[in-house]
Amino acid sequence: MNGNQELTYEQTKEELAYSLGFQACLWGRPLCEYMETIYPAMKNGGSHINSFHYFDKPKPSSIRFVRTPNNVTIDAYAAGDLREEPIVLVVPKQEDDRWSIVQIGDHFDNVAYNVGASKGQEPGVFVITGPDNKGLEFPAYMKQITVSTTFAVVALRVVLNGMADLEAARAVQRTVKLIPYSKYVAHGIHTEFEEPVNDPDYYEQFHFVPSVEAGLERYEYIGKGMKLFLSKNSDYNDPIVQQFHQIGLSVKEGFNPEGMDEPTKRGLIRANEAAEQLIRYAYTNMVEKADGWNYIYTDGKPNHSFALRASLATYVPGGNLAEEIIYGNTWVDSNDEQLHGKNRYVLRFEKDRLPQARIFWNLAMYAEDMLFVKNDFVDASGDPYGRCTIGSTTDGIKYDDDGSITILIQHERPEETANWLPAPDAIFNLTLRMYGPSADVLAGNYRLPAVEKVG
Repeated sequence: MNGNQELTYEQTKEELAYSLGFQACLWGRPLCEYMETIYPAMKNGGSHINSFHYFDKPKPSSIRFVRTPNNVTIDAYAAGDLREEPIVLVVPKQEDDRWSIVQIGDHFDNVAYNVGASKGQEPGVFVITGPDNKGLEFPAYMKQITVSTTFAVVALRVVLNGMADLEAARAVQRTVKLIPYSKYVAHGIHTEFEEPVNDPDYYEQFHFVPSVEAGLERYEYIGKGMKLFLSKNSDYNDPIVQQFHQIGLSVKEGFNPEGMDEPTKRGLIRANEAAEQLIRYAYTNMVEKADGWNYIYTDGKPNHSFALRASLATYVPGGNLAEEIIYGNTWVDSNDEQLHGKNRYVLRFEKDRLPQARIFWNLAMYAEDMLFVKNDFVDASGDPYGRCTIGSTTDGIKYDDDGSITILIQHERPEETANWLPAPDAIFNLTLRMYGPSADVLAGNYRLPAVEKVG
C-alpha cells in the first residue's frame, strides 16, 4: 500500500486489531506455556499444589516441563495456588554449606525471589503472596514475597556431589517445606493435610479445548490463562490488560469474540501468525553469541520485553537469574557446522580460562528434544543413568599436566573415559552451566572456547 494512501474504515479496524493482537500474543504466551506444561505434568506426578513433590533422584527428564534438565542437583517442584490464601516456605539452617536454591516465580516467567544460592544459607520462614493477598499482616519473623500472578511456581534445587552423596542431599532436600498459610498457623511445620494433587477435577480448570473458529484459538488460550492467573482487579488497574478489552480479552470473561467483525478477526489471525515467527526469532537471535555459544543473560527477569519473555517461556521456562546461573548453549562446532555423533570433538579449557564459576560448572549433552541423551556408560560416580553431563563435580575427571582440561565429545568409547561425554549417533547440542558466575562472566568478558572437530 502506498504510504500516502489513506486507510479505509475496515482497514483501520484490521490494523488496530493486528497491533493489539500482536502484543497480546507475545504478552500472554507465558500464561499459555505454564498452563500447557506445568499443570498436566502435575496431574501425572510431576509436581504438587501448595507442597513440594520431591524427586529422590537427579535428572527428572521424564517431566515434560523440565527442558534441558541437569543431574548435578536433586529437585523438588510445586505450584502455589494463592487465590484463597498465601503459602509458607520453611527453610531451616543446614549443618553444611551445601549449595541450594529455592526459586520463586510467577506465571510470566519472572523470578520474584531466590532463597539461598549465591547468598549462602538463608534460613527462615517466608510467606508467598499473590496479587489478591494484599493487606494481610504477618508475624515479624516472616519474610513476605509477592508474585504478580494468582499462582506461584516454586523450585527447590540441592547440589549433588556424586551418587555417593545422594542420601545426604536427600536429607537436606526434605527439610525444606511448603505449607498453606492456614495449616501452618494451626499446626506449624508438622502439618498433615490432603493435597488436591490427586483430584482430577482440580486439574480440569487448566485443561484447554478450543471452541472458537480457526485462527483465533491462541486468544482463547490467553483468555483462559488470564482468568486463572490474573487478579480480577487487572481489568480496572492494569493498562496492558485494559487495552486488550478492545479485542475481546479480559480477566472476567477470558476471550469473548461474540459480535466481532471480520476486519478485526483478520487482524487477529495475522497477528498470531506474525507473533509465532517473532517468538522463534527472539530465541535464536536475541541472545549474545560468541564462538558458537549462545548466552542468555535475561533469564528470570524478562520483565516488559514481551517478545523475549514469550520466547524464554516457550523454549526454556523457569530459567534463573544470571547472577545465580549463566547458561551457554551451542549446536555447532568452530566451523559453524551442526554437532553430530558421527564426528569426534574436543572442548579444551586452558588453565587460565576454565569456566569461571564460584560454585561449580557442568557441561550437559542433549538430543534435539532438549532432553538427556541415553547411554549406558557408568562413570566413576556409579551414576546408573549413564554419563549425561561432566564438570567440576564429576568424580575422576582429569586435568592435563599444565592445569588445562580437555573434554572428549564423541559417540564411540575412547580408551580413556575419565573426560568422555558420550554423544548419540545423531544431532545433539550442549549446555554449559556456570553456577555462581564470576563478574567477568556477567560482564561478558569471559567466553567459552569453541567446540573443535577432530575427526
